[in-house]
Amino acid sequence: IPLAEAMSAAVLVLITRLRELKTNVDLEVGPDAADEYLPVDQLHNALRGIVAGLLRHGTSQAMRGHLYGTLLNYLQYTKAAAVAAQSKAVSAHDQTHHAELMEQLRALHSGNVAVLGTGGERLVEILCSDASDASPLYRSLAFAVLDALVSYDPQDRWLEVMSARGFLRTFLDELSAAPKQAELNEVVSPSPGAQALNLLYVYESKMSMLVHVAGTRRGALSLVENGVCDRVRECRFVDRWPEVTALGRGMGVDEGSSSQWMPPLLARYHQLLTPVLQLLAALLTSLPNNRDVAAQVLAVIVAHQELFSTILKDRRPVITMCSLRALWLVTGLFYRLARHLDLLRERLPVHAFKYESLLLNLLFKYSSINNWLHYLQPVTLDERRLASEELLSSSSSSSSSSSSSSSSSSSSSSSSTADGHSDSNGRSRAQEPAHKRLSDRFRHQASLLVQDVCRNLVGYCSVVSNAKFAVNDDESGLSLRLASAPPRVLFAATMRAAALAHAGDDETGHSQADIPLAISTSGQAPSLA
Repeated sequence: IPLAEAMSAAVLVLITRLRELKTNVDLEVGPDAADEYLPVDQLHNALRGIVAGLLRHGTSQAMRGHLYGTLLNYLQYTKAAAVAAQSKAVSAHDQTHHAELMEQLRALHSGNVAVLGTGGERLVEILCSDASDASPLYRSLAFAVLDALVSYDPQDRWLEVMSARGFLRTFLDELSAAPKQAELNEVVSPSPGAQALNLLYVYESKMSMLVHVAGTRRGALSLVENGVCDRVRECRFVDRWPEVTALGRGMGVDEGSSSQWMPPLLARYHQLLTPVLQLLAALLTSLPNNRDVAAQVLAVIVAHQELFSTILKDRRPVITMCSLRALWLVTGLFYRLARHLDLLRERLPVHAFKYESLLLNLLFKYSSINNWLHYLQPVTLDERRLASEELLSSSSSSSSSSSSSSSSSSSSSSSSTADGHSDSNGRSRAQEPAHKRLSDRFRHQASLLVQDVCRNLVGYCSVVSNAKFAVNDDESGLSLRLASAPPRVLFAATMRAAALAHAGDDETGHSQADIPLAISTSGQAPSLA
């Protein structure tokens, strides 16, 4: 066993290095240079060896962990080759070569599916057992492999094994089990323990797999049959909404964590919340006309109504990428639920008006960039790097130019600031508004999220305003029936273009169109012309 563990570790290092080498080649000389980097037969032989090692009796947890990492690197390596080939622009004289390359990649993919299929039920059982009982590191690896295998399972054979053997229900039951709830509550505590980050990685790997399972109709039905919405409804850790002060307290890298490598409290909380919202959105997307699923998602909203109200109120003194993603997902849920208007009124009899009012307030808030950009702040380390990358490069160039001319600009240096940089008006970067100190790329990504939020809001209001039919989904197909009551939220059709135009306004406040406010009433829609 020690020799086998050492060999599996060596294989992991080699395949990781191989993937990194291909990535570097693609970046330096382009993907064309790596079109035939390895032949298909050799890749399939390597995959057979990995699968055979996992199926071998008497393997240790460490050996399987090394092979899990090797399998993940292999799948990422082959996927990167396929993506690069499919996205490559092809000239007329290269069409023959490109067709041969695509045929080679199809053979690679079909061979991968065939080789993975030789593992059969035993491979799935080994993965699911380690995902349930191994140490946190190997649990997260096992879930990551299961997540990758979902995309290689067009017939849902492995999903059927997970469901038939009870593994899928076990994974779902763990979400609301008391011990797991306590572990996840520890993750979002102000001073988490040393194991909190490992538990967070396990949770993210598991939820990523469940979200991908929910991405297909059959997978979503399997999750619903195994009680996914009931388990989410019982999850109390998502209700631990962290408070953030006007000074951004609770967002810093050092605040609410025991060491520098621990993500800030707000980021850790959204790492728990975001996959839950993604899972609900995937269910509604895969089963858009299933009234039972819509009713179960509404039950989740009712069970966590304070959380959903807090997200839609959006009253934090700062706006973050995390909060924008949460808004995008929650408004997307209401947009998808809008086609089930009678269920919305039935299941949310008291809160329906409140939620609709909050949605309209959000549309007003995010319809103009001036209403939100001033409050945008980065939270995580990656966001802070993205928000400052262009500024750092400009600061470096400013420093070099100022040092070269320092002998002839003593008057200018006396008016420079502590960081030594000022604009054309003599104003230091530290004196600029906070949003001006964010990189264009960071602000652009935030603007894209805001546009998606506005699309969801406009879509919800448009569907509710024009709702004349309700859709039933049964085994015989789709059917329409006349809605029983007139819509309550009135929304002018012309507001769609107006709202989306406002989402892209510039900082001067100039807008392309005026947005009339939607009217909440039980009567008929008046003319808003």
